[in-house]
Amino acid sequence: MICLITIALGSCDKGFLDARSDKSLVVPTTLKDYQAILDNHLVMNTSSALITLGTDEYYLSSNSWKPQPAGFKDGYVWAKDMAATFSSDWGGSYQQVYYANLILDGLNTVEINDANKAERDNIKGSALFYRANAFYKLSQLFAKPYVSTTADSDLGIVLKLTADVREDYSRSTNEQTYNIIIGDLIEAVELLPLSGLYKTRPSKVAANALLARVFLSIRDYTNALKYADIAITMYNELLDYNTLNESSFSPFGLFNKEVIFHEEMAIINVLPPVGGAIDSNIYRSYEPDDLRKTILFSDFGGGFIYYKGSYSGQINHFTGLATDEVYLIRAECNARAENLLAAAADLNVLLEKRWKQGTYIPITPEDSHALLKTILSERKKELLFRGIRWTDLRRLNQEEDFQTTLTRKIDEQTFNLPPNDPRYVWLIPDSEIRLSGIEQNSR
Repeated sequence: MICLITIALGSCDKGFLDARSDKSLVVPTTLKDYQAILDNHLVMNTSSALITLGTDEYYLSSNSWKPQPAGFKDGYVWAKDMAATFSSDWGGSYQQVYYANLILDGLNTVEINDANKAERDNIKGSALFYRANAFYKLSQLFAKPYVSTTADSDLGIVLKLTADVREDYSRSTNEQTYNIIIGDLIEAVELLPLSGLYKTRPSKVAANALLARVFLSIRDYTNALKYADIAITMYNELLDYNTLNESSFSPFGLFNKEVIFHEEMAIINVLPPVGGAIDSNIYRSYEPDDLRKTILFSDFGGGFIYYKGSYSGQINHFTGLATDEVYLIRAECNARAENLLAAAADLNVLLEKRWKQGTYIPITPEDSHALLKTILSERKKELLFRGIRWTDLRRLNQEEDFQTTLTRKIDEQTFNLPPNDPRYVWLIPDSEIRLSGIEQNSR
């Protein structure tokens, strides 16, 4: 059924729209149909690798960079004149939006009774969650970082809120973009069950955790703290890395107990462990008794460090939601609010599970800035290749104390990406610009 829906609904030509008799054979109409669409994990639980392409989490040698496709080569060095070729990174998220809208539109025609109300609420909440998640991922790639003073004029993304493919559309503002994302998630919280039947399905915990992530991205630390606290109150499981096999090439099983919502990044051959290499500075940042140094990596010598730390349990990078991220969000927000004891407590709870048993010395907070700096450092080490670093760079570059200039070197040429550069916003695919006429991002 999913194959039929994918083929039929993926077509947007007029011939398909006019083929009413054929369409009636494949258009979903029941709650079971809608749940089947949501359970198409290859579509609904996949994220773009573009979110990591431009980060400082890895590097390519000159010899590894040269044979790459033009789009990846340009993206890696943040080329100003690069061709906007990342159509799958735009289209993949909008496919998720389309399926979510298809369900939200269709639910209006389903008769609801006491017997199916809980199922209907779960499906509607899930569709809202997936739409919000897709919009959020698009905003981190194709819209400017959120700045409260200019958000009502900065260009956001296209907000498709129905499944009507004939509907005209344009780009929203950043303010409108985040209002829809947050509104969808707040409504989803009320509809979803506490925990999903499977970790590939949304839940109340997942919606609250995603709200914490979204509010952190727009530097609304009060609300990020609020929703991180709610999520941890609902679910606070952490892995003890002392129980893991550090010699294993897959130390994390699929759906480990920290995972709140499972999502995987599309594989591209420029990212570790398939292509790019781990920066030795990142590897050296872990102390000898920090188990992450051997759980997340294997050092084969000669400068080759293999990354094996994905919570997907395989080479695909995990980009879903997990409790370690939520603890770090709450710790950062408490540090910013001068709640130093609470911030240090969360950081200590997490790190005690990451260090060799009996070796971790708890942090005693004395200065909010120093504690915040430590939390941000641990955030980078803990959430490697989660699709989070690009957003962190975008938001932290707005704070002078935490600005970062990224640097790449290819042969004898050096490329830089300074803080708040327009290249922190990727170009919308050329095909979308030609077909829709929406405004392109500036360089």
